[in-house]
Amino acid sequence: METTPQNYVPELACGRKKTAQSNHDTFVISPSLQQYADEPLYILIALWAQQQND
Repeated sequence: METTPQNYVPELACGRKKTAQSNHDTFVISPSLQQYADEPLYILIALWAQQQND
């Protein structure tokens, strides 16, 4: 499976990081997921969903 490169845009004032993936619109990563910012969007979604169940 081919990984899609992500491009980062400046951080928002609220401490969230915006990032863009070539096959998705720009999206915002919550502070709890910033350590995974280099991962593809589907991984970020899975990690976020897992956090919601904790």
